[in-house]
Amino acid sequence: MRSPGGVLLAVAVVSLTLFAVPAHAQSAGLTISTAAVTATEAGTTGSFTVALVTQPTGTVTLSAVNSATTQVSVSPLYLTFTANNWNNPQTVTLTATDDTAADGDTTATITMSVLDATSDSAYHEVADATVNLTVIDDDFCGLAILESNGSTGVTEAATTDTFTVALGAQPTNNVVVSVTSGDAGEVTVNPAQLTYTNANWSTTQTVTVTGVDDTTGDGNQTPVVTLTIVDASSDDCFDPSADSTVTVRVSDDDSAGLTVVETGGSIEVTEAATTSTATTSGSTDTFTVVLNKEPTGNVVIRVTSDDVGEIAVNPAELTYTNANWSTTQTVTVTGINDSEIDGTQITTVTLSVIDASSNDAYDPVADHTI
Repeated sequence: MRSPGGVLLAVAVVSLTLFAVPAHAQSAGLTISTAAVTATEAGTTGSFTVALVTQPTGTVTLSAVNSATTQVSVSPLYLTFTANNWNNPQTVTLTATDDTAADGDTTATITMSVLDATSDSAYHEVADATVNLTVIDDDFCGLAILESNGSTGVTEAATTDTFTVALGAQPTNNVVVSVTSGDAGEVTVNPAQLTYTNANWSTTQTVTVTGVDDTTGDGNQTPVVTLTIVDASSDDCFDPSADSTVTVRVSDDDSAGLTVVETGGSIEVTEAATTSTATTSGSTDTFTVVLNKEPTGNVVIRVTSDDVGEIAVNPAELTYTNANWSTTQTVTVTGINDSEIDGTQITTVTLSVIDASSNDAYDPVADHTI
């Protein structure tokens, strides 16, 4: 070939051949989604997925070998892959055994192995793949205490409240718990001792707290009830357990004051509406208010939110008379759905006696905050 100027040009022709390498000709192997998994005895399962690296010409069967069958169960025990589903991940679920022993967190391994007898020969030499499992124990050598309505409160007028006690794990021998009041002049407890065996360890036993009617105007008190493992009479596993305490709110009936009880033991709301409505109000929570002592005239209490951009309160005022002073009134707290990304906020609700509208005996009562 010549150029327009008459120069002879040489042209080289190169031939390129492309060869497609089929998937099954590549290195066979397993793809595991994770090397470590956690499951809990409380019911939270763990899982991982498995797929093949290359497309087999025949079936590939994997077995899941569990190193701790008493601690965890595996499902399924076998996975089957074909030329059609080889790259579709299949899930293996691990469920911890909920035993009753305080045996601490345990570990196990789940080994995925190719079953040569039922698998494509390309996968016979594939090495086992191991997933490490941690099982979180939910049992403990201690006391599980549940206060009714989230808190414990009584009045000096001999009213009662209760809480329940059970063990956190099954003992080998008996466990004896002593129950004592930190101020027997304010509250008494019954019974004074609880006994658990390896048969009734998970059955709750009830402790009743009773207010003591003293004659002192000492305001509301918060004595502590202490529960102690009696080491000499108890299973050794429970001996190191620290004392447990329950704080009791005692309303004084000899002096003016307020008793405020938060439903469930605390107040917590969210900005998001809990139900589909036309409003933008968030979820609600409540607390109750009552006077400690009968007034000779009305008592009016103002209820205010320290941040109306976060929470609203309703009603804004509570009125008590010498007829309804001992009847609880409920205040509802509602979360405000603002448009700011401001994270979780902590704000205060304040209850104040309105002196000008209230019986003089209640004027000195300090503000109460939640």
